[in-house]
Amino acid sequence: KQMACLQLLDELIAVMAPPTFSATLTKPSSIDTVDERPKRVLSIQSTVVYGVCGNKSAMFPLQLHGFDVSPINTVQFSNHTAYPKWTGTISTGQQIDELVEGLKANDLLTFPYLITGYMGGIDCLSHLKQLIESLKNNVQHFFYACDPVMGDNGQLYSPSFAPFIEVYRKDIIQYADLLTPNQTEASFLLNNMRIQTLREAYDACCKFHERYDIRYVVITSIVLDDEPDKIYIVFSDKLRPKQYGYLKIDKIHGYWVGTGDLTTALLFNWINQNPNDLAAAVQKTVATVQS
Repeated sequence: KQMACLQLLDELIAVMAPPTFSATLTKPSSIDTVDERPKRVLSIQSTVVYGVCGNKSAMFPLQLHGFDVSPINTVQFSNHTAYPKWTGTISTGQQIDELVEGLKANDLLTFPYLITGYMGGIDCLSHLKQLIESLKNNVQHFFYACDPVMGDNGQLYSPSFAPFIEVYRKDIIQYADLLTPNQTEASFLLNNMRIQTLREAYDACCKFHERYDIRYVVITSIVLDDEPDKIYIVFSDKLRPKQYGYLKIDKIHGYWVGTGDLTTALLFNWINQNPNDLAAAVQKTVATVQS
């Protein structure tokens, strides 16, 4: 079972089904003009030959919802890295730049939407800022969904991801309209902030709103010390100050690859359909991923 809760700082209350927000809190934002934009998405993530993760997780559901998805693959591996061995290549920043230059030369760098996930290496990530700025300059209403893939379960995926933290902080997440870190990634991005309670998770969301002006923040998986068999998804919309929501679900034990990529893609889609109901977007996303 899922339980959606709306938390108010003045009086903490829990309500069933999606939180209801006052219409007086609604303000216009870039994504509110979504119906005027072509549904064209540039998705910059990993890909694998065997298995489903990265762009292979994101493209299909977005296409089902009517998006034209153009992928740039940051890595091309034989299979995902949870296997004992994998082979393949990691894209360099120069290779990404070459693809972008080709798009520019033909006036094709006009995507209203950008999604980024697993970047492969620091060289690739370091070239992302220039691409984001080019898209923002080319498109009147631009929406960027950023999944800062770096680590999980309290640690980085490998020591090579350590430089990612500072690049994301200084150069990338300030442009995001939707940020989807997990508990570990949110902590790293906020200077190793402790996130072990719902209040601390809400404080983390507020810091992303205030420091980086990010409208939608969804911390996609939080495990609390006193509830190891549960997962919390905590979310916040900057246009609803002093409010946040969460979903509490049973933890399905195992190692699941590609679920984060699927989660970001689905959140992006449902927010696009209704920019002013983040709670509904989270509920629909979690329902799909769990099924």
